[in-house]
Amino acid sequence: MRLKANLLFIIILFCGFLTTNQLFAKTELTSTTYRTDFEDSEEREKWVLNQGPLGSSCANKWYMGKPGANEGMFGLFAAANESSTDYVNKGVSVVAVRTLTLDPGDYELSFDWRAGGLNDADGLYVCWVSESVGAKINSGITNILQDFVLKYGIEIAPDEAPDSIRLFQQNWNTQKMMIGSDGTPTHLVFVWNNGASGPKQPGASIDNICILPKGTCPAPANFSVNAKGHDYVVSWKGNADSYDLKIFCHMTNEWYYHSGLTSKSFVVEDLEEGMKTFYIRSNCDTTSGAWQSMSSFFFYPNARCINYMSLSNKNCAFGVFDNPMMSMGAVDKGYQSKFSRHTLHYDPTEYDPITGGRLKTVHEGDLASVRLGNWDINREAEAVFYDYVVDTTDGALLLLNYAVVMEDPQHDITSQPKFTLDITEGDKPLEFGCGSAFFAAGHGMDKTWHSFAPASGAGTGGYWKEWTTVGINLAAYHGKSLRIKLATYDCDASGHFGYAYFTLGCSSGKIQGLSCGDSPENGFKGPDGFKYRWYLPSNPEKVLSTDQVYTVPSNDTLTYYLDVIQPTNSDCYFTLQASAIARWPQANGSYTATIESCQNVVKFTNKSYILRENQVTNITERTTEPCETFLWDFGNGETSTDENPTYVYPQGGTYTVTLYAGIANGACMSDTSFTITLPMIGTFADTTHVTICHGQSYEFPKGEYRFTSGFYADTAMTSYGCDSIAVLDLVVAPKYDSVVVENICSHEEYFFNGERITKTGKYKQSLKSVYGCDSITTLDITVNESLILQFDTIVSACGDDTKLLMPYERKSGYLDVCTAEIDVNGQKYSVEADITTQQNVIIVPLPEDIKPGYYSVNLSFGEKACGGESRDIPLNVYYPRDVVTQRWGDVLAVRNVDYNGGYNFVAFQWFKNGSPIEGATSSIYYAPDGLELDAEYSVLLTRASDNVSIMSCVAEVYDYAESNENRVAVFSNQPSAVNVKATNNARLRVWSLQGTLLKEVMISEGNNVVDGLITNGVCLFEFIFENGEKEIKQVIVK
Repeated sequence: MRLKANLLFIIILFCGFLTTNQLFAKTELTSTTYRTDFEDSEEREKWVLNQGPLGSSCANKWYMGKPGANEGMFGLFAAANESSTDYVNKGVSVVAVRTLTLDPGDYELSFDWRAGGLNDADGLYVCWVSESVGAKINSGITNILQDFVLKYGIEIAPDEAPDSIRLFQQNWNTQKMMIGSDGTPTHLVFVWNNGASGPKQPGASIDNICILPKGTCPAPANFSVNAKGHDYVVSWKGNADSYDLKIFCHMTNEWYYHSGLTSKSFVVEDLEEGMKTFYIRSNCDTTSGAWQSMSSFFFYPNARCINYMSLSNKNCAFGVFDNPMMSMGAVDKGYQSKFSRHTLHYDPTEYDPITGGRLKTVHEGDLASVRLGNWDINREAEAVFYDYVVDTTDGALLLLNYAVVMEDPQHDITSQPKFTLDITEGDKPLEFGCGSAFFAAGHGMDKTWHSFAPASGAGTGGYWKEWTTVGINLAAYHGKSLRIKLATYDCDASGHFGYAYFTLGCSSGKIQGLSCGDSPENGFKGPDGFKYRWYLPSNPEKVLSTDQVYTVPSNDTLTYYLDVIQPTNSDCYFTLQASAIARWPQANGSYTATIESCQNVVKFTNKSYILRENQVTNITERTTEPCETFLWDFGNGETSTDENPTYVYPQGGTYTVTLYAGIANGACMSDTSFTITLPMIGTFADTTHVTICHGQSYEFPKGEYRFTSGFYADTAMTSYGCDSIAVLDLVVAPKYDSVVVENICSHEEYFFNGERITKTGKYKQSLKSVYGCDSITTLDITVNESLILQFDTIVSACGDDTKLLMPYERKSGYLDVCTAEIDVNGQKYSVEADITTQQNVIIVPLPEDIKPGYYSVNLSFGEKACGGESRDIPLNVYYPRDVVTQRWGDVLAVRNVDYNGGYNFVAFQWFKNGSPIEGATSSIYYAPDGLELDAEYSVLLTRASDNVSIMSCVAEVYDYAESNENRVAVFSNQPSAVNVKATNNARLRVWSLQGTLLKEVMISEGNNVVDGLITNGVCLFEFIFENGEKEIKQVIVK
């Protein structure tokens, strides 16, 4: 997009919310969402077009294709055929249906649309209909709205019945509606309805449908577009994650896309003139909201010889038939309003409604047209005027392009609706009436006039005139100020309207050569907007042609004359001449380069000319005729079509500039190239890097002293007018007085300032920093002795101990922390040990589930141990003391499985004072001479489960008091005999398990030997005491 003038005028139309989805084209259908841009073929198949038995017979039907697309290749549209959106004026009411099932809730429906239509019922209707009434949704050959439309049509303007459900507008628009779902299938129905009048094109078009739950990803707020120089700024407010923006240029039918914007504004550079539509939507998490749109029209008044599109209270007037200049002011309610009397039409697809859609409101090739007047009545008249200083370098001819629409009441010509043009110099009309034109209904009509029927079907019809060009020669008024006034009038009797569309432009007023070089024929074209008379100067009475274009053979070398006659006044004409001698373009140019405000400004001068070569004599002649088209290539990728451009080169250097000159619309071209060398200029910055020490200063610029780090600038002006910036990059070095804290071990080496440190203390050193500044480093060092500990070779604990006591002897070093890790059958237990330095004991908590066995303890010491010393020490866990119980003063016994912690033993060896007792290999140890109280008794027990032999802790032996209780103990100290010790006399009977009495003897108090047991196996020993008590023991005899 490029701009060539200053933006002075903006018209903004708010178009509501838009749901165009082409930025990320897709079809989406879920239980809560429906989107389609009709690009998906499977989705298109799900629509039912022209539903009902009469649908195929309707003159206008629904189609899907490019004509109905606002964006992309497919859209839904109603028309007479699938090649365009035009419909015919035969009454129909056709439907397009899509059935959807959405979860219960409220939803927002939005879509792009446009629809023409002439009568009150013509237009587009939208219905949201339950499936239960689907059988009533049919197309019909009628222009009367069907009952289901009146009943289920979605309201868009509830206060404007009957148009509360009708959509009709010729250019693309958008619509947002609220719908609700109860969770059952529902029909989305679009209805196109038109009558027999008109037509007013186009038929209905639908694109980019979107249904979202109410409140999903809200649209941006305060959406606006504002011009800023040659750019325009799009801004909005919102809290979305990001935003998508797209722009449609109506003049070029091009789209521009910008996605994922995270700011709240966006600048589009080099705005082109014309109508633009801006679309924006919010992106929230994983979904996108509906599009919001705004249409804007931009134009640049200085881009034309006459600023005819500028309508204001200063150059617009309105009044009545007798005086259109009664009141100053522009009456503009928008170009679609019948009450506007001064308004711009800028939609290139728009057609005039009164002409039945046959007259375009914008002249072909122009950006916009002015509509003066309207189709309201009551003797209205209105005018617009422009003050114009004639500049024949821009164009000697004024061109009026106009189209008029007037009812014809067949009054006297002075009372008819009319359109007038008057050009004056001050209050004085141009000579011979050449600055005036008059167009009245029913007068001076030719083939460019057409009739139209009464708008309401009754009353008076009228005529409309095709776009026509009228030229007026202003060459004689170069440099003079003229006023151009145009006015429209209703009829004097107040019952009939008249209005006009117009544009104004300029032309050179010269004959255009259509041929050049060795073309097979030579053609000439007169200026637009006139009548024509071609002749030879030798025979002026003989008219050769009255056409605008005149052609002669290629070998013709004659000179022809052309009378250019003003269409509205044949007395106003001027004469031009054209030579048939062959023409050739010759490109020629020069330049001047200057430096202005630190920029290389180059002014190019076009000296191109036309060279004529006589086809018969071959004589060539350089003429003063300029070439017609030009293209400058500046050698850096930039170009210009101006005749004498001025270009600012952004950088110095050497460039090859090429000028292309052409005639006859480029049929013949010539080029020339030259080299230009430009100095390297621009803002010059020189940076000085300086470092100073803490407490020092630096002078920059002169007279100012800097004490802190940073960048400082001083600007001066060069001879080229460019800024010369001296920059100081100042670094103030920090003060490096540092303290280093270290801990080392006595066996380690540490050097400071070249000296080996062996003692705890503080040491200082003066150094130079990397910046050359003084710094003092203090070393605060602690020298720790290496830790040396001595432990027992093996440590032990009883099975019922909760702590392991590990005596140690510290040889050197410092002990402050200890961590113990015990490996129990592959499972490691890590605990913090307690250190008692007074008793020199390390206390290690034992795991609760540790059982008697052989283990290892790993002790790790802290950093102050100097080296993190670690020691592995074997650990023996013995059976607890209470696994052994004392019986009287001479018997020790190993408790059975029910009382010893659940162990079964298969072997026993009793120890006294650390030495095994010979023959003491049963679970009971009998000491005939009694147990010694000062001796240490223990037993080596072999587990049945793993055959591991482990000692018990030393049993507790105490002085056993005598008792009269009846007690016995059965054990064996010799082969084939059983020892029985009893506290009282008793009868012993030995039984087999089968109940056979094997032996019966009397035993006395004390130790008894029972022999003669010949049965191996299990026996029952029954003791019957004198007091009648009995005790039975189970004995295994081997």
